[in-house]
Amino acid sequence: CGHGIGEFFHCSPNIPHYAGNKAKFTMKVGHCFTIEPMINMGSWKDTHWPDCWTAVTKDGLPSAQFEHTMVVTENGIENLTARLPTSPPLWWEVPEDSPLPAGPATASEDARVKPADTKSVEID
Repeated sequence: CGHGIGEFFHCSPNIPHYAGNKAKFTMKVGHCFTIEPMINMGSWKDTHWPDCWTAVTKDGLPSAQFEHTMVVTENGIENLTARLPTSPPLWWEVPEDSPLPAGPATASEDARVKPADTKSVEID
């Protein structure tokens, strides 16, 4: 779930990212929160590793979760973590025959691995 950001990093409100949730609240100017959508190849049902932080799907299929931080302004919602026109290119925006840009904010050559090229790993 997404969550509020305030005095604590993870605080109310909880912002579910699934249909049929019963969360009801009103956001006001100045409220900061996250949205955290997920993409799952299989089940959305999750479990945690023994570190009590790492979440994985119960069926072990690949999943991805993304997080954006938003703030309510007088004019609507502003995405504080949106890409800028000056942001480095994403791995899929770089032609395969050209080197990836150098710099601390870019990935290594390994970032060109496509999901279909990866091998599955079993998690107990």
